[in-house]
Amino acid sequence: MYRFAAIFIFFALLSFAGTSLASYGKDVFFSPDAERVNLKVSVSFEEYKRSGGEKYINDIEERMRSCKVSERFVEGAKKIDRPLVLLMIGMTYCPDCKAAYPFMETISRVNPYVTTRYIPRNGTPGASEFLKARSGRTNMPAIFVLRPGGEVLDGAYIETPSKVTGMIMNASSDEERDSIWEDFHNGVYDEEIENDLLRLLETALNGP
Repeated sequence: MYRFAAIFIFFALLSFAGTSLASYGKDVFFSPDAERVNLKVSVSFEEYKRSGGEKYINDIEERMRSCKVSERFVEGAKKIDRPLVLLMIGMTYCPDCKAAYPFMETISRVNPYVTTRYIPRNGTPGASEFLKARSGRTNMPAIFVLRPGGEVLDGAYIETPSKVTGMIMNASSDEERDSIWEDFHNGVYDEEIENDLLRLLETALNGP
């Protein structure tokens, strides 16, 4: 009797796990523990650009043309030696997201191991909750490194580079804060975006 009960419980648990995984694959965008992302709901950069309308497409393409990516960043991106997914959760209207696009796309262009994918934060069920669980806030862009199966690795780039975030928080006036934001959106701190993204990738490569 006890043996039968144990066997019954084992198969019940197995069935539950299988149902959960099947449901995750079809219906759930982010796992309840915020450790996995269903990449089936993500899109390519070109698809993501088109989702925001003509005005934002033009703004994004102008940023892609005008941004000067350093050779140091290119060489760092080439060091990735295993398949990874660089995922941004953002929106096309977001100027902070626009600042990061050239660097995301440079990584995938120079290194075939890296795929870039995008998920709109607004309108994607569970996106804000996932961001809150992973970073404590819902700011955009949120950039994560994933294994191809959707497992989220440690670390994230959230909104602005850490140095710029510190400058904004420590600004002594609204005018100074606005000036930092303007400089950031005009590319003055692009090197800091490079630094933080390279650190994010290094963290992923050095992890388990």
